[in-house]
Amino acid sequence: MDKGLLDYLCCPVCYGSLHLRVEEVCGDKIVEGKLLCGSCGRIYEISDGIPRMIARNFLGFNNRLQRIFYDFYASFYDRVEGRFASLLGFYEEELRDRVVSAMNIEKGDYVLEVCIGTGSNIPYYRKYTDGLIVGIDISEEMLKICLDKVKRYGWGNIELIQSCAEYLPFKPNIFDRVLIGGAISYFSDPG
Repeated sequence: MDKGLLDYLCCPVCYGSLHLRVEEVCGDKIVEGKLLCGSCGRIYEISDGIPRMIARNFLGFNNRLQRIFYDFYASFYDRVEGRFASLLGFYEEELRDRVVSAMNIEKGDYVLEVCIGTGSNIPYYRKYTDGLIVGIDISEEMLKICLDKVKRYGWGNIELIQSCAEYLPFKPNIFDRVLIGGAISYFSDPG
């Protein structure tokens, strides 16, 4: 996690300001630490450079079920989704390109992807913007794979957060563009 991300974050439950306690740094990235809410006192861990901003007592049944499913499915996700798309008669890459193109992202735009999964849309965002890309997901395993891709491909200016989509941990008016895919149908509260 880049220390600058703190400027955009707030408590996902009470929207209070967060204070950072750094425990381990690697280069300019915070690897381990805590985010402390000055209003409600909640503590959110930072582990492996990813803020863990899930307020567990606010997770609905569908949230818990989907987290378990996607933690299991993560290692198969990229292969299965690509094959499934071709069985339906289209190419996954073409679909991702069309969806991201339709977002009208401009150079420097900040992008939030809710339910980023394994990060397969990131290279498509980078065609249009060099601005900050933030991805949230409820699945720790999906985020591990996404983080591995970020490191392997050298994608910069990317931040990942483990969070529930119904309780976003962001201050208002941060992002220029937001994408949420089909995962909305799995939320405990899709409204």
